[in-house]
Amino acid sequence: MAADTPARGPLPVTVIAGYLGAGKTSLLNHLLAHPRGSRIAVVVNDFGDVGIDPMLVSTSATAVYATSGGCFCCVLDDEDDLHPLLTRLARRGAGVDAVLLEASGLADPQALARRVAEHPATVLAGVLQVVDAVETAQTLTTHPSLAHHLATADLVVVNKADLVDDPAEVVALCRDLNPHAPVVTTVEGRIDPALVLDAPSRPDRGDQQLLAHAALDEHASHASHASDGSHEHPHLHHEAQSLSIAHDGPLAPGPLMDLLEDRPPGLFRVKGVVHLALAPGGSVPVVVHAAGRQVRVDVLRSAPDATSRLVAIGSGLDLEVLQERLDACRAAADTAPSREDLARVRRRTVRPGRRLDPPSRPSA
Repeated sequence: MAADTPARGPLPVTVIAGYLGAGKTSLLNHLLAHPRGSRIAVVVNDFGDVGIDPMLVSTSATAVYATSGGCFCCVLDDEDDLHPLLTRLARRGAGVDAVLLEASGLADPQALARRVAEHPATVLAGVLQVVDAVETAQTLTTHPSLAHHLATADLVVVNKADLVDDPAEVVALCRDLNPHAPVVTTVEGRIDPALVLDAPSRPDRGDQQLLAHAALDEHASHASHASDGSHEHPHLHHEAQSLSIAHDGPLAPGPLMDLLEDRPPGLFRVKGVVHLALAPGGSVPVVVHAAGRQVRVDVLRSAPDATSRLVAIGSGLDLEVLQERLDACRAAADTAPSREDLARVRRRTVRPGRRLDPPSRPSA
């Protein structure tokens, strides 16, 4: 049997795409919590040298596979991580019924869809595009190519619908761009799992799918070559930059909130799993996420280790200044944060609880 020949029927793969901060990981974790009896493997393609998104994926998955440092859609041969990984997952003994592929927020979802559809052991179950109800209109203005991502999606999810006065306006915008795909609204990614896990493999749309991929290939052929014959990269992450910090210790609440709430020009997302210093020798693990105008902190029960990991992603960044801002977040060993700085964190925390309170000092 050839190495790429599937040992059973093709494995359905759903591509979960969306711009930075739209809520892809929240939606993914919701699906893992409600698998409808399916054994689900998750593939997370993170952008940046330190993979953060894989750490946030629920342990309910049958298996979680992660890559970082780039996007699958940029690799055009069969020797990258994705092709052999899908081959292994599709084998009968892998114990996997479906794959959810969470694309980097900067990836081209249709490039990933083509690669899944062309793999002999997998079938494309659909492209799910997640959009942020708060930021969609502005994002479409600053990154017009996202309109193409919406127009070619199989299912559009308008997330964070509770944060806007009238989500119907965003729904109408998405439907104008893609009149064929269902458009649903969600809060914190809580989608009906049947929409995704029971998605058809689309065998009855074979001819349409081949025509769609041919059109995309033709578009890519024209877009990837400039008039002078040089190669251009049409993806959103062509000019994307990222910086990471992995610090063996806690981060200081004040400088961290300064970075999250007052981001330097060109920095459009900061995310991380960090230990937040509460007092000398005391800290609490949290997830931080800043995108657009939104900053969110979630307190964790535990963390895999004592390292604080933070990734900043943007375009047109002054990397030297950004590195200084990241380094300034490291907490000094003998310095306690002010109550004002802890209050800033608490205002951004979804479920603060008592764990963000500094330890009480013994009375004299």
